[in-house]
Amino acid sequence: MEKRKEEQNFFPLRIKLIPIMLILLIIIFNMGAFTSLNESDARDLYDQTRGFLEKLLKEKNSFDNMTYAIFFHNTPIILSGIIPFFGIITIFTSYYTSGLFVGVTAQVTGENRIKLITYTFSFIHTWLELISASIVASESFILSYSLLKKRFNTEILYSFAMAFLAVSIMALAATVETFYIQQFIKK
Repeated sequence: MEKRKEEQNFFPLRIKLIPIMLILLIIIFNMGAFTSLNESDARDLYDQTRGFLEKLLKEKNSFDNMTYAIFFHNTPIILSGIIPFFGIITIFTSYYTSGLFVGVTAQVTGENRIKLITYTFSFIHTWLELISASIVASESFILSYSLLKKRFNTEILYSFAMAFLAVSIMALAATVETFYIQQFIKK
């Protein structure tokens, strides 16, 4: 019986962690969204991000090119999120920064912050990205825990499978996001 327990993976822990990470990411995103910067820093961040997005729209205007650009922008963040101990910090920082941009947008444009947050969470691709990030943040925790429990070699294969799942979800999210962007541009 003892040997059987040792051979089991951390699957039950994964099932519990993913929704916890999802909730934490939503909280962290909102913390960023409710952070106010001084006017100069807010304007600089807004202008830099807006410039990046405008460049993306201009240079990558075909559906495929835009999808690839979004996917290859988000995927390194997702893949770095699986690194034991540090990956979870990468994911949390990324979601805080994303929320911060929403807050800065509200601050610079005068839009209602809650309205922009609600608008952000109204898109399917936002939820797909959150699920993907929740998976890798959970895996970062699992791999960290497995190192401490000396079970890393057992868990790494499961983590690679979960990373593949997260990247696949991110590919779907990039496709859906491109669809939304192109529909918005047509209007």
